[in-house]
Amino acid sequence: MNSGDLRISWRSVVPCLMVALLLAPYVLAAPAAVPPDVPKTPAVEEAVTQWLRGIQDKDPRKRAQSAGRIGQLAQERGRLGDATPKAIAALAKATRDPDPCVRSPAVWALGKFLYDAKEAGKPLVRALNDKDANVRSNAACMLGQLGARNPEIPGAIAALTRALDNASGMRLDALRALQEFRAGAKSAVPRILLFVSHADPRTRHDAVRALAWIDPGAKACIEVFKKGLADDVVRRPSAEGLYYGGAARDCVPLLIEALKAELCLKNGGECADIAGALGEAGTASPEIVPALIGLLGHRSGSTRLSAAKALGKIGAEAKEAIPALEKLAKDEIPGVAKEAEEALAKIKS
Repeated sequence: MNSGDLRISWRSVVPCLMVALLLAPYVLAAPAAVPPDVPKTPAVEEAVTQWLRGIQDKDPRKRAQSAGRIGQLAQERGRLGDATPKAIAALAKATRDPDPCVRSPAVWALGKFLYDAKEAGKPLVRALNDKDANVRSNAACMLGQLGARNPEIPGAIAALTRALDNASGMRLDALRALQEFRAGAKSAVPRILLFVSHADPRTRHDAVRALAWIDPGAKACIEVFKKGLADDVVRRPSAEGLYYGGAARDCVPLLIEALKAELCLKNGGECADIAGALGEAGTASPEIVPALIGLLGHRSGSTRLSAAKALGKIGAEAKEAIPALEKLAKDEIPGVAKEAEEALAKIKS
C-alpha cells in the first residue's frame, strides 16, 4: 500500500469514526419496553420534523446524526405516531445515501421500528447488497432484531440465506440474523446444514446455534446436535438444540459423556446448558440424577443454578439430591440459593 492509498483510506475512515462517536449514546442505549400507541407530544413531533429535515442536510455528519436520533426515539417510544411512515420513508432513502457513514446509521435506525417491522425491513433487505461491508453487516443485524418481533418481513429469509454464500464476516452476520427469525427461517435450514462442518470454528458454532433456534426438532438437526456434543466448539449450542427440540431423552449417555470434557469442566455455560438438557430428559436414565448432583458443586454459579433447576423439574424421583440441595440452599449467590430451595420444595412435595 502506498502513501496515497493510506491517505485515501483515512479520509474515508475518519468521518465514519466521527459519526460513530456522535451516535454512541443512541447505539448503546437499552431499548425501552413501551407500547406502540404512546401518544406523541408537540415537542416530540417538532423534534421528528427537525430530524427529518436534518436527514436531507448537505453535511453528511448532520444527516447521520439525524438518522441516529430518529432511531433512538423509535427505540424509546416504540412508534412515532403519525410520523412513523414519513420517518421510515426518509430513513429508507438515506440507506441510498452516497456516504456509507450516513447509510449505516440509517440502517441502524430502521432496525428500531419493531412495531413496523415489515415496512422498516424492506430497505434493510436491499441494504444486504450494499457495497460497504459495515452497512451490509448492520443491515443483517437489524433484520435479525426486526425478525425476532415479526418473522414475516418480505424477502428477508431468502436474502439472508443468499448472504450465507458471502465472505465469512457476512456469513456470520446472516446466520445470527436468521436464528432470530426462529421457526420463520425454516426454509434456510437446508442451506445452514452445509456449514455445520465448516473449517472456520465461528461458522460451525453459529450454524449449529442457528439450527438450535430455528428447527431443533428436525431429524437432520438432531443428528447434528448429537455429533456436536463431542466438539468443543459446538457443544453448547448442541446441548441447547437437544433441549429445545425435546430430544434430550434419547441422548442421555452422550450428554453425560459431554460433561467429562475438559473444556466443559472449565466452562460454566456449557455445563449449565447440558444440565438443562438433562433436566428435560427427566427420568429417562438412572444416571441423570447422580450427574446433576455432581454439578451442584461446580465452581460456576450458572451451572449450580441450572443443575438445581433441573433436579427440581425431575421432582420426587430426585430425592437422593436432597442433602446436596440443602447445602446449596446456603450458597453465597442468592439466585442459586433460591433455586435450590425451590427444587427442594418440588422434590419433597
